[in-house]
Amino acid sequence: MITVLLESSVLWNCYDIIIENNKVYNNTKMGIMFSRNMYDSVARNNIVSDEDRGIVVSESHNNEIHNNIVSDSGSGIDLDNESSQNTIYGNTAVNITYSSP
Repeated sequence: MITVLLESSVLWNCYDIIIENNKVYNNTKMGIMFSRNMYDSVARNNIVSDEDRGIVVSESHNNEIHNNIVSDSGSGIDLDNESSQNTIYGNTAVNITYSSP
């Protein structure tokens, strides 16, 4: 396992990654993104704020997203249709402003 400390990150084609105990804020577009075949990885105990999209899971599988706080963002946690078997629990979303068209 690899522990990633970051301000903002888009991760793709990787596995067994742990993203934990980070403060992610005021970046362009997204706070944390699991993208394009990221699998068997975890995002936990992160604080994400002031983002267009807080935490995004796109085309990624068998990941865990838990115990994160997303606030003051356009969306909290986005899970797209091409992703499968992800476990999302125990997260908090505060002051999320997104509304569907």
